[in-house]
Amino acid sequence: MSSARLPKIVFVALLLVAASDVYRRYPLLPNCMASHFDAAGNANGRQSKQAFFTLYAGVTALILVIGFLLPRIIRVLPASLINLPNKDYWLAPERRAETLAFFETQFGWFACALYFLLMCVFAEAMRANLRTPPRMSASVSFLLVGFLIFVVAWSVRFFLRFRGLAAPH
Repeated sequence: MSSARLPKIVFVALLLVAASDVYRRYPLLPNCMASHFDAAGNANGRQSKQAFFTLYAGVTALILVIGFLLPRIIRVLPASLINLPNKDYWLAPERRAETLAFFETQFGWFACALYFLLMCVFAEAMRANLRTPPRMSASVSFLLVGFLIFVVAWSVRFFLRFRGLAAPH
């Protein structure tokens, strides 16, 4: 299995978990949902159930574009439009395919992490709407910290990969 295929499989699994969660909770949710919460977890904004799930679907589509379509677009761009340190080296014909495969895999993992955060936040918002009054759990803060740690590690991996002129072993 190629390294770029695994994030796609994980993303599809996350989509199935999220779809199952929505399918199970949708009929139980109020037509007007708490959709925004302050730092203490108190609801301070509302929207229709339809708007809530339209937003969920739209952000899901955006994450799909960022994680899986953007690397395909980068693949066909000329090197002059790609911002990469030492790009003449990394995008030379003998290294271009490997470099772009790295992009595809890493963007896929970024999409998985971002979607995991999104689906957990939306799941918590749905759970909050099943409480009276609607209240968001503090667990969302831990999710945000975890995502921040992932983004830092992901960025460091990119930096270390492309900082020099020799391919890593």
